[in-house]
Amino acid sequence: MVGGDNRGDVAGVFFRGSVADDTAFSVTLGRQIFSGTAIITAGITEKGIFGIRAAPTPSVSANWFTGATETNVVAVATSLSGTTGTDGNLTLGVQDGGLYVENRTGGVQNISVCVMGA
Repeated sequence: MVGGDNRGDVAGVFFRGSVADDTAFSVTLGRQIFSGTAIITAGITEKGIFGIRAAPTPSVSANWFTGATETNVVAVATSLSGTTGTDGNLTLGVQDGGLYVENRTGGVQNISVCVMGA
């Protein structure tokens, strides 16, 4: 789990690391209700930019990155456990002040996530 600084603000916090297939990790956003932007990359083809609202009633935007290869990078308004999302996808989830990233791409991915809070 990755967390924000001592002010409870995650703006500018990022994660970078190797994530095995069919696993997930979470980022604590520091507030029960959090709105902002999340940028995620895995290698050179999987990438996405999403508007997020992690709250008791969460919401996410569609992938704002419009390239042809990003169809398997999606966001959902729920937590993720490692096998929650669709097989073959890199999935970003939000729920109750938490951001979740799940790798179901079929192999290990070097994933980077940047979160900017409003």
